[in-house]
Amino acid sequence: MRLEELTEVHLEPLQILVRDFAEGDRGTYTALFGVRAWDKKIAKSFIENCTKERMDWRPKAGKTSVTHYGLVVGSELCGYGRLRFPLLTDGIEGNLEFFVPPSKRGHGYGTHTLNKLLFEAVRAGLARALVVCRVDNPAAIRCIEHNRGEKIQEAVSEWARFWIRFR
Repeated sequence: MRLEELTEVHLEPLQILVRDFAEGDRGTYTALFGVRAWDKKIAKSFIENCTKERMDWRPKAGKTSVTHYGLVVGSELCGYGRLRFPLLTDGIEGNLEFFVPPSKRGHGYGTHTLNKLLFEAVRAGLARALVVCRVDNPAAIRCIEHNRGEKIQEAVSEWARFWIRFR
C-alpha cells in the first residue's frame, strides 16, 4: 500500500474509482468529480488540473497548493485524498480530505489513506491539519480518531471538525 500523487499513470485506475463512486455513492461522486459522465478524456483533463493545482511546498501569500493522491494497492486505487495548504497566512495549517470508494469500504483503506496524507502534511512543514467529515459518517470519524484527531467543539452542524497536531 502506497500513497502516490495522481498522474497519467493512474488514468485507468482513476476511471474505475470514479465509476465506483458514481454507482455506489452519488453524493460524493458529484461533490468530487461533477455531474458529467467520465471517460478517458475527462480523466486526463482531471489529472492535468490536479497537476496545475499543486504548487511548490511553500505557496506565496494568498495562494493555496492542493495535491491529489491515490492510495495504490496492487494496480487499484483504494482511496483518494487531497492535501490543501495553507489555511492561514502563516502557512502552518492545512486541510486533509480522504475518500474511499464504496466497494472498498470496511477494509481499513480510509485509515491508511489519512495516515499517509498526514505523513505528506508533515513533509510539507505543517504543524497541524484540519480534517472535516459529516457527523453521520461514523467510519470516517473512527479513521480520524484513530489518527489522533481531536474534535473541535462548536455549534451543532452536519460537519464534524478535527485537528491533528504534528508538533
